Amino acid sequence: NDFPLINPEQRFCKIMSSQLRHQPSNHYILSSWGISLLLVATAAAGASLSASLLTLSRFRDRKSKSETRNKNDVAATDAPTPPSEKGTSGYAAAIGNTPLVELKSLVSSMNLRNPNHRLFVKMECLNPGGTGKDRIAHAMIVAAEKDGALPHPSLRRRQSTETDSTIVIRVPRLKSPISLPHPPSGGIVVEGTSGSTGISLAALATARGHGCCIVVPDDCSKDKLSVLRGTGAAIAVVPVASITNPDHYVNVARDIATRINEQYGGTREIRAAFMNQFENFANVSEHERSTGPEIWRQIQSATNGDGTGDIDAFIMSAGTGGTLSGVALSFQSLSPSTKIILADPPGSCLYSAVTYGVAFAPEQRERVLRRHRADTVVEGIGLDRTTQNLRAGLGLMNSSIRVDDQSAVNVAHRMLVEEGLFVGSSSSVNIAAAMQVLEEMDKEEDRERVIVTVVCDSGQRHLARFWNRDFIVGRGLKWPGDVKSATYEK
Repeated sequence: NDFPLINPEQRFCKIMSSQLRHQPSNHYILSSWGISLLLVATAAAGASLSASLLTLSRFRDRKSKSETRNKNDVAATDAPTPPSEKGTSGYAAAIGNTPLVELKSLVSSMNLRNPNHRLFVKMECLNPGGTGKDRIAHAMIVAAEKDGALPHPSLRRRQSTETDSTIVIRVPRLKSPISLPHPPSGGIVVEGTSGSTGISLAALATARGHGCCIVVPDDCSKDKLSVLRGTGAAIAVVPVASITNPDHYVNVARDIATRINEQYGGTREIRAAFMNQFENFANVSEHERSTGPEIWRQIQSATNGDGTGDIDAFIMSAGTGGTLSGVALSFQSLSPSTKIILADPPGSCLYSAVTYGVAFAPEQRERVLRRHRADTVVEGIGLDRTTQNLRAGLGLMNSSIRVDDQSAVNVAHRMLVEEGLFVGSSSSVNIAAAMQVLEEMDKEEDRERVIVTVVCDSGQRHLARFWNRDFIVGRGLKWPGDVKSATYEK
């Protein structure tokens, strides 16, 4: 509760009030119950957020298709999803409304029994920051400003004798102090990230007059670090560690924000906000508001065009879990028959969390657990815990799929050959899992299937690792380009 942005009561209030606004008129009794629960949760500082989310999930499950299917409301216009903040310009104005692309050549190369299946990818890599993290970065910063955790961006024009000074933060766990220029607004955005979210936060924070401090694990690709340094953000690199370890990059980021507020808060008008993307409900809420409806609207345009086009499955991996859960929540009303499927890389416990209800991975066994784990060549996805954002939609997930590193590498190269798309590692995991789902559905019944997944970012941010032959071969994997024939393994 040190930071207004991560206050659980505020988050629960926002989500529940949002749900009540969308209930049809014949749910007044349930709405009254919901308002009562909302008031109790607001008053009780010790209320369990997990229980609140479970209640919300059950509340959603009670709604029948005829009562909740408000597709026509969304499909009534092809207008782009409006930004989460009015009056946006520049970087923020370009976020969202990314294209939905069909992978016809890839599907054709799969030799399926039914050649009419359709596989689409939401090109989130075409956001201005090259990643879907732009959406949540903007949403989290705006939420922090509204909650008072960050100053209002209008203060970036404030003239002060202190604006030329330097902010220095000393954290015992870091070998060197962190320094950054005094931000024009007096606000500092702090986050722990594997790279992409930090890039988005740094660009948006600068445009709004805030400073930015990013903490990354030491397995973050050099490409992402180069972009981060180019944004001018202060960067701290820490060893890979478990989330229970104080040296985990998320915990270090939280500590930095706390120390900034302790050292500079008050008279010098410096405020630091820890974004906490893994537990921040501005994350999942933004994807429920924008990403899910955009996908559904674009599928209607690409298929029947009359609001009746169904999506058989939405498949995606989870970093914070915000996109997967947000889309799942929006599809509860837009496309309730859609199967929500998690794709998971080696070393992550999320596959077991969805499949068995227990968050555990074979790599976590006591005799094989390494102090500094590097279980996969994939970056930005897979976790050793479940997050609040993931739990928001966990009950809506139908199944999960493990994607090994070799499959991810093979599919990335197939995408380049078949579709001319140069995708990153997490995107390749998504597509590999979608291909598995399509192959399984092809065996079931002879009808056209529509599958959707996401291209999170391009291969340009993965040149040092995932698209580096020496790195891949050094991890004991095969580099598809070394195969003499022009064919690629599935």
